[in-house]
Amino acid sequence: MIFLGTTFFSGKYTLSPLNANIDGISQIQMTDGTYDHLFISANPEKGPANIHDEWDEHTVLNADFNDNLEAGNSGFSLKNTDTMVIKIREKGTMDWKTIETKRVKNVEDFNFYGIYRFARNNTDYELMLLSTIAGIENSYVVREVRSEFDGMYLIGNDGLFGTVYDLDGCDTTRNTTASIVNLLNNRYASVYSNGISNYDSGSVTGTFLKLDPDSGLADEAGGIGLRREFIDFLCNQKPKVLKLFDGRIWLVRITDTPSDTQNGHPDLRQITFSWAEIGDVNSVKDLYQNGLTDVTSEWW
Repeated sequence: MIFLGTTFFSGKYTLSPLNANIDGISQIQMTDGTYDHLFISANPEKGPANIHDEWDEHTVLNADFNDNLEAGNSGFSLKNTDTMVIKIREKGTMDWKTIETKRVKNVEDFNFYGIYRFARNNTDYELMLLSTIAGIENSYVVREVRSEFDGMYLIGNDGLFGTVYDLDGCDTTRNTTASIVNLLNNRYASVYSNGISNYDSGSVTGTFLKLDPDSGLADEAGGIGLRREFIDFLCNQKPKVLKLFDGRIWLVRITDTPSDTQNGHPDLRQITFSWAEIGDVNSVKDLYQNGLTDVTSEWW
């Protein structure tokens, strides 16, 4: 048959079915039947013979209609999860550390979040969310994030204060133990170390202002209250984490009485405080023993 110069059935693929062009599927409707299982995968090699409960990166839906209409993987995870865990590490390093745990007893327990305040500035991190049962790790998801901030922050278990104004260089001293002994039969001194102390100490000075959120101007009355709260925070005798815009970070205790001095104007007040390093800020054990994390020893 020829129509307008075209022979319809003479082409090689004339009788082949056309490719299906399917837009994004947003819902599925199943009616007039009894259904035992609904499985959808982006992997065309999967068939009815190899449908099982284990999810992979291609699984879209997997509903077994076991007294519910759930088609996500929360039902599977609930059967194999007693604790959800969040871990973190600096990108390029090997060791993960646990920063949050959540006991799971029902599907609603999967809805949770954690806040990590001890990230260094200008640093890329990897965060891992994983499920565990009886301490055995199951499936996990890893995402990359970048930490960026300005100024100085001092973080405790009951508050957080920071400033970007008039910061000094935060000079530090490395403290170690050593004694010099002058011997009668030796021209040079002998140095002895009787301990393993090796920690930083230093001081921080900055101007602390409270700004009006609408006008952006300094709130004089609010600034007085802010500085009083900050000084109370410094003097509460609790461990804190000090971190700076240049990437330095320490686990510290405040070691002296803070000073509040005028900085050229009655409304510009500088607060200065000294500190000493009391542990490893990258150690979950040290953070726990100083009351800065709830992650217990089974996750160290």
